[in-house]
Amino acid sequence: HLDPYQGQVMFNIQPPQMRVQLGAFLKTYSTAQYTAFGDLLVLGAESGEIALVSTENGAVLQTIKACTLGVRSLAVVSSGDLGNETSGQDQGFRYANFGPGSQRTSTIFVAGGDGSVVCLQLPSHQQPSGLTVSSKTSVGEAVATLTIIDEAASPPLLLAAAASGSTFKVEVADTQIRQPEHDMYRRNNRDEGSAFGGTAASQRSNYRNTGVSMLPNATIGTSAATSNVKKISDAVRAPFTAIAAHPVDPTRFVTASLDGQLREWDLNTYLCRAVFEADTTTGTMSKGNHAQAGNPSSRALAPKQCTALVISESLDLLLSAWTDGCVRCHDITNHSLLWAHHQAHKGAVTSLCATASFKYYVTGGEDGEVKMWDTKTRELRGSGNAHQQAVAHIEFFEGEQHLLTASKDRTVCSWELGPNFSSMRRVTYHQTHLGPLMACKLSRNQQYFYSIGVDRKIHMCDLRNPAEPVKVADYPNIPRGRALNGGSADGPTEEGHSTASMLQSLTTSKDSYPTCFAFTNDERFVVTGGSDMVVRVWDTNTLYEPLAMAAGHSGVVTGIAFTCDQKQIISCSSDATIAVWNCYL
Repeated sequence: HLDPYQGQVMFNIQPPQMRVQLGAFLKTYSTAQYTAFGDLLVLGAESGEIALVSTENGAVLQTIKACTLGVRSLAVVSSGDLGNETSGQDQGFRYANFGPGSQRTSTIFVAGGDGSVVCLQLPSHQQPSGLTVSSKTSVGEAVATLTIIDEAASPPLLLAAAASGSTFKVEVADTQIRQPEHDMYRRNNRDEGSAFGGTAASQRSNYRNTGVSMLPNATIGTSAATSNVKKISDAVRAPFTAIAAHPVDPTRFVTASLDGQLREWDLNTYLCRAVFEADTTTGTMSKGNHAQAGNPSSRALAPKQCTALVISESLDLLLSAWTDGCVRCHDITNHSLLWAHHQAHKGAVTSLCATASFKYYVTGGEDGEVKMWDTKTRELRGSGNAHQQAVAHIEFFEGEQHLLTASKDRTVCSWELGPNFSSMRRVTYHQTHLGPLMACKLSRNQQYFYSIGVDRKIHMCDLRNPAEPVKVADYPNIPRGRALNGGSADGPTEEGHSTASMLQSLTTSKDSYPTCFAFTNDERFVVTGGSDMVVRVWDTNTLYEPLAMAAGHSGVVTGIAFTCDQKQIISCSSDATIAVWNCYL
């Protein structure tokens, strides 16, 4: 007897109603599923075996080996003619009596810990010993759960979720499932939106969550004659630390995560295009303290956290800053490591920027020092130190003769650069916010800068006047504005819950603050991500209150960006998810 409240198979029932006669099939059960007619119970065991149990007398009708490493999930499709059906009731439990002429068949889909997706056919419930394996395929990694997308399709479509978080669409052929003529229980198949990683979630606010498999480019093993497997989403187990949108292609972006991997993503397929080559060498430190990848005399190096990403607009190059004091350069076309500039700083490199031609790049360290480098030789051109804590942002002015730097110590400085970046002279000095500064951005007219801080403020300051900020916005600790999907923050969503209640459940801390922000190309709007896990859109003309907001993360938002066509917002989080938001500005 399967107790629906305890989720266990019971042997001694008081008062005795039914006992499952397991006999030799005393196994550790991992999953169970009834057929749609309720006359059979399908049990999956850790041994990889499947058992059919009659709900009429509790007898085990047949056992069959389906997979190895345990049955992780079951999905059952039943069809047939019920014949002369009558109904009865026993102590409040309703059941069906199948009369003469009843023809019932079932197809059982099994997801195994060995990565297999197995299809078993039961041609007749009247002869349950006829259960056989009709097809078997593999998704290449352990499957955690299995769901039927369309049971009426021919061949049927399945959604398999791997233990790593990746999801696959499995099309199983040759199952001979007939269209049900009458179902006792008809499924209500709603489109829940596409999952962009992690566990599948309903599409509440025009976002798709994601995260990426540890081996996103692994070959998927399939049985060509019986099935077709297609990966539809990837997942990453490590928290994301940085994100950068491609400056020309709106379908591409790059992320960095705590597992030390850089990944390029495709917004058309929501899949990881490739993992960038890791730096496994230190090499012999030559002039400029750089090492060439692939040097056989090098020793192993374990890169730490990536703190900043810069993508070239025309050269297909990616620069990345790391907490091990290194700057690395990758080719975006083939994702290979071109060079690694080790010991750029004594401590972590916390910020990074480059000239438009990529001839020079500038780094900021955790000690507050700013350094300018020659990209070709990795030679130090000049340096400056006006900060006492980690440099949070570096940005060139138009013309690349001046530089803006901002630090966690609440200071923002502008610098005049000497010929060929040979020197740095501080021009202006601002002290803003009442707590650590998190991010900064120079305005388009080069006269103002925006900054966010732990003091829960968004500042707009005049570079020509070190006095009070021109505009100040309070970061709300309660939801205000409308939902990012266009609904009101107080109005009901399609699921029947108000967006405000959903956001309120995520914004319980009064100490939440903005952690990152990004601007549209025309600087009309700014989007912020915060420690409260909420994404907000603001009008820079007023900075009065958020125009829109959305909740999709379950961790601190660590990076955010607009795609180059301004049609989507991409955010990443410490919960190892990426969210893609459609924006209509």
